Amino acid sequence: MVYFHRVMARLTGLRARWHGGPHPCDLAFMAVPALSVLFLVGVLSVNVDGGVEEPTDAGGAHPDLNADVGFGESVDAGTGETPMTVPLRLLVKAQGTGDPVVGASLVLEGQVLAESDADGSMQASVAPGRYRFHIHCPGFESETWGTSLPLADHVEIRLRPAESGERYQTVVTTRPVGDRLALAAEEAAAAPGTAADPFRVIESMPGVGNVFWPLPLYVVRGANPGNTGFLLDGIKVPSLFHLALGSSVIHPLFMDRMSFYPGSYPASFGRYVGGLVTVETAAPQVDRARAVIDLRALDSGALVTAPWSNGRGGVAVAGRYSYTGFLVSRFSPDYEIGYWDYQLRIDHALGPGKLIALAFGAGDELRREDRPGTDANSHFHRARLAWDGKLVGGRFVAGLALGTDRTFLNLRDIMSTPLTVRSYLIAPRLDYARPLTRGWEVRGGFDADIQSFLPESELQDVDRQDISRSRTAYTYGAFLAGQWQPNQDWFLAPGMRVDGFAEENRVETALQPRIEIGWAPRKFLWIKASGGMFAQMPSLPVSVPGFEGFGLASTGLQRTRQGSLGVEARVADLFVAIATIFLQRGRLSDLKTIFDLEPQKGILEMRESRSYGIELLVKRDFAHRVHGWLSYTLSWAERLVGNYGPVVPSDWDQRHVINVLASVRLPRRWSLGGRVHYHTGRPYPVSDPQQRVVDYYRLASFL
Repeated sequence: MVYFHRVMARLTGLRARWHGGPHPCDLAFMAVPALSVLFLVGVLSVNVDGGVEEPTDAGGAHPDLNADVGFGESVDAGTGETPMTVPLRLLVKAQGTGDPVVGASLVLEGQVLAESDADGSMQASVAPGRYRFHIHCPGFESETWGTSLPLADHVEIRLRPAESGERYQTVVTTRPVGDRLALAAEEAAAAPGTAADPFRVIESMPGVGNVFWPLPLYVVRGANPGNTGFLLDGIKVPSLFHLALGSSVIHPLFMDRMSFYPGSYPASFGRYVGGLVTVETAAPQVDRARAVIDLRALDSGALVTAPWSNGRGGVAVAGRYSYTGFLVSRFSPDYEIGYWDYQLRIDHALGPGKLIALAFGAGDELRREDRPGTDANSHFHRARLAWDGKLVGGRFVAGLALGTDRTFLNLRDIMSTPLTVRSYLIAPRLDYARPLTRGWEVRGGFDADIQSFLPESELQDVDRQDISRSRTAYTYGAFLAGQWQPNQDWFLAPGMRVDGFAEENRVETALQPRIEIGWAPRKFLWIKASGGMFAQMPSLPVSVPGFEGFGLASTGLQRTRQGSLGVEARVADLFVAIATIFLQRGRLSDLKTIFDLEPQKGILEMRESRSYGIELLVKRDFAHRVHGWLSYTLSWAERLVGNYGPVVPSDWDQRHVINVLASVRLPRRWSLGGRVHYHTGRPYPVSDPQQRVVDYYRLASFL
């Protein structure tokens, strides 16, 4: 283990924030405390403006969308019996792009009748009569639609993106399954303390600890920060955040969807033994041009979208540039801090799908004039060409990504000599999913990362460790997963993944079964469980571009076995409460003692690891005028030092982490909110695990 916080404190010196065959998985059964928290009561207020296109009725007249219609089933006056139901078929698309909207809910009198699937379609059975339906979907404005049934044909609904333009969300599913956490679309960016950056909401989720605020280095369920992966449209990126002051490397409006898996993520992803964050970029609008400019205290950004090829395609360009170097130097001449990023996406229809070209990159520079030898700068670039469309009754995605990284480090607390690493990446991916009969869906695919590293160092080639040598690392894998959901009350998703790892004449294979199970014994109650096995190349405790893909021959693979069991309950329309217990065991790579770090010697060693705990989340929906959530994590993260050494708290052990966020919407589209964060200290130093960094708390507010 290592005094990581001392290195980061010397590097930054920041004290203020500028802006607002496999073994079975071990399962621990622990008592889950009763959930009884009642907070944040408000009034739901919705103001919508229609965007509905529907056919004429049998008589040739359009149904009256504005009429004050009745509710409920119609009843035959002669018999008093409810007549037979008729099908109501809807197709939900996004206004502007025409893309299908997944996860839209059709609601009648507070009851969800149906949800849209992958192609935006949904179907419900309703008795003939006149109704007023509501269509809701995170990231879009709600739609109220009155009509008479039956209808002669399907109805196409066009949902408008939320006026703020913030079309981002975490995973939206019919039921919350496994370890995926769900937030409403605008809620991520509107959360107090995120500075309108939806990615930063991760730090307020249960199971997540922050290493060194304001740096966005997250400990997810006790694993090293470098054990949590970040994927953007399936492309591996070193981090979603800039090093210096924690802004995300992707413009918020460029993102369409974000999924956060604190553990036990699906078999379609791999090569990380901790958590996983996946991000999908937004398709450019194809009906009109649009430009957005945002100005913040530390940076400025812009996003421009425009249609092309007569609406068959669209282009989106975004980027940000910081002026922290100028501002920080005014207050502290000893610092030089800067960052930038860019994104480009081009879509065009091709056959039964579309061709997508994506390019993005980011860079950071950090220097302290008063402490030579603590310099760092890094940048990365990625480009991907993919086809996404329908094939043989399913959805097929084929893509090829290219990338390059460059990082310079001169941290004398870690290395006795400066080191520059350039790396080049080739990453193909194939993914096919197809629905079958009786609620089954099958998904399979292949992916690989081929990465070449070219270090530049003052050391001679003799006796170098592999992190300082030119090398090529290969990781490749295949997966097959099924999903069975016969009704709204059951969910089962078994999967299997096989990954191969090769570096410097060492090859290892990992067989990784996965499973997710969900059951609703009551309409308001959902019980979920997930588990699996995971493998990863040896890694530094913190991910650094170019400093990866090494140590396989000397340390072997990192491996974990994970399991979790959770209960989710919705109390009327007031709030939802989630309790989860988790256990993770395995072998993780840690830095050796900092007093023995020589570039000629190995800097990593494997340690047996164990983390376990309880996570609680009580949340009031974003649809309410007063909304927010409370999250609490009680956890233990432990390491076995040496083969027969003692079990001690890890560098990332934080016993208690508490977050309370609350917001209220005011007239004229103003909002007022605040956040309270508290966590207990981590162990310090390693030689005395009983001594800890002091507890930390933070208050944030916004208007």
